Formats: sequence, structure tokens, C-alpha cells
Amino acid sequence: MTWQEREEQAAADLGMTQKQYRVLRMRTWPWWIVGSGRQVRTRLFKRQHGLCPLPYHQNSRLNGPCGDKDHVDHIRPRKEFVVEDLPILEAIKACWDDKNLQLVHQDCHKRKTKEQRNKLSIAQPR
Repeated sequence: MTWQEREEQAAADLGMTQKQYRVLRMRTWPWWIVGSGRQVRTRLFKRQHGLCPLPYHQNSRLNGPCGDKDHVDHIRPRKEFVVEDLPILEAIKACWDDKNLQLVHQDCHKRKTKEQRNKLSIAQPR
């Protein structure tokens, strides 16, 4: 059985389409791959020297690895990994890899996400 067939079967067992299944799996925090939220935040905080990399408050100090006002942001959005032609586990690993994550201010994250959604809605014909 190929990975696509296994994925289709898993989705069917849950009464979902394959895309719905992939979205569900991608949204779940993969602690078994990347570690707990605190571990990830600590790694990102150290890697970024405690600074927000987004241009809205660039080089502004973050609140710390345990700060509630700092968010883990996907540089390349999770949505893009849902449609990739990779087995779901490989897509999850790529999506949640530290190279695709950054720790940012809550306000910066909201602004970036809003801009990405606006670009997406403009690019898609109605």
C-alpha cells in the first residue's frame, strides 16, 4: 500500500476528504517531532537573540521564550504544505522545522497573517 493510499484510507476512516485530513494533521502541534511549545519558543528565542525578525517592529525585543505575547510564526504558511505532494509525516516535518519557524510579537503575527490572507484573496478569482 502506498503512502497516498494509506492517507486516503485514514481520511475515509474519519469521514473526511484527503485534504481535510491533511489540514487537521497539519494544525496539530507535532510535539513528537519538534518538542513542546516551551522548548520550541526557547530554541527560537535563542536563535533570534531575543529579537523580532518581522519588519513591523524589526529588531524589537521579544518578551522572552515563555511570553504569552510572542507567537510562533510559520515563515512559509501551513496551508502550502497541505497541497504538497509529500507524505503527511514529511509535510508535517517540513512545516514545523525550525527553519520554517520564527518567534514574533503577537501584533506582528496578526499583521503578517492579515497581509497574507489579503494577498491570497486578491490572487484568487471569484
